Amino acid sequence: MINYMVEGSGTFHVTLQLLNGTFPLPQNYSLSPNEEVVVEVAINSTLDQIKIVINECWATPTSNPLDSTTYFFLQNSCPVPNTYTTVLQNGNSTASRLSIRIFSFVQQSVIYLHCKVQICFETSGATCKPDCIGRTERYKNIIAVGRASSGPIYQSTYWPGNETTESLQDVIYIIMGVLLGALVLAILCLVFYRKRRVGNYNFNFTPKQERFTYHVFGT
Repeated sequence: MINYMVEGSGTFHVTLQLLNGTFPLPQNYSLSPNEEVVVEVAINSTLDQIKIVINECWATPTSNPLDSTTYFFLQNSCPVPNTYTTVLQNGNSTASRLSIRIFSFVQQSVIYLHCKVQICFETSGATCKPDCIGRTERYKNIIAVGRASSGPIYQSTYWPGNETTESLQDVIYIIMGVLLGALVLAILCLVFYRKRRVGNYNFNFTPKQERFTYHVFGT
């Protein structure tokens, strides 16, 4: 979790963290293309009128938010098509959330997430909630803007620990192959040894001849 200070009408402490449901992701977490991650941006304000709005979010292969390789998944507070992004809450309170399957469309081994945020002061005549259905602009009292980042996030296929795991699996397969070969060789040697020990024998059976005496009686 990386914290930033946003200057505006006063000072706001903005945090961006990644969640698995409601639980923070551990450091150097890895995700598969089908796994969702929740992006939460929050500010430390106790005023009911203060809301935070996520305006833009994007991913980069480095920690530099201005990297030339950029994957936007939220623009103008609305999901970018075909990015598997869902806005869960935005402009409702001091915390906004969205979920995304980031590696379903980003083909990188590691990424960093960045979001541009707006601090909004809500009044009875001006809501802070973005309208992604009607795509209409609503007047919002934006009192500050800022940016927050988080990462790295590894794709599970490329996670550094997997290289060691795959190497260990290769060694195990080699050992199993050698043991299996040794077992087959031992069985063949045992069969050959037993065959030599028994040898080849020819058995000739001569039927025993019996002498029979016959007496014929006339009637």
